Amino acid sequence: HISNTIVIKEQEKIVASMILKDKEKSVVMFTKNGLTKQVLLRDFEVTRYSKPLTAIKLKDGDELINVSIYKEDTLFVTHNGLYLRFKTAEIPVVGVKASGVKGINLKDDYVIYASSIAEENEYLNIFTNFKTAKRLKLSDLALITRAKKGNMLFKKAKTKDYKIDFAYLTNSKDINLSKKDNDFKEVKNMI
Repeated sequence: HISNTIVIKEQEKIVASMILKDKEKSVVMFTKNGLTKQVLLRDFEVTRYSKPLTAIKLKDGDELINVSIYKEDTLFVTHNGLYLRFKTAEIPVVGVKASGVKGINLKDDYVIYASSIAEENEYLNIFTNFKTAKRLKLSDLALITRAKKGNMLFKKAKTKDYKIDFAYLTNSKDINLSKKDNDFKEVKNMI
């Protein structure tokens, strides 16, 4: 159990874990309020495991939502249906105690999903507050620059106020699972 290795406070939760061998790589962190930063893995090396290490300095009301290994592009998806895709190289490399820079410009919105995009990722899957889903090709999402408002993922309906509740990246060979009560259903990514 992780609590045997490090102390986790009651309000804390694990956002990501990964097995890492190359300390020269970097990780990219993303927050709910649209901040991002890049940290070299060697900056997380410790000699004592009994004391937690700060990974990112968060402002009040913000939280870390994802951490991923550095890949060429980065994608932000917001609750109001905006996305911003840009080159990960635009995110500066900083120390573990820094809070980061603005990844996406938000107004009355927050980030649902953010990640570096791996080459094998082909699709962005989004799920809305009205129990609808949409799969978008990543190649159709325009590359912009960091700290912009972003573009809409779908047209806004006049009668319903669609919001994105969940999003994630997949490829064509992935199988998605949906669960209702104790029943699981497979949903394939079809071309």
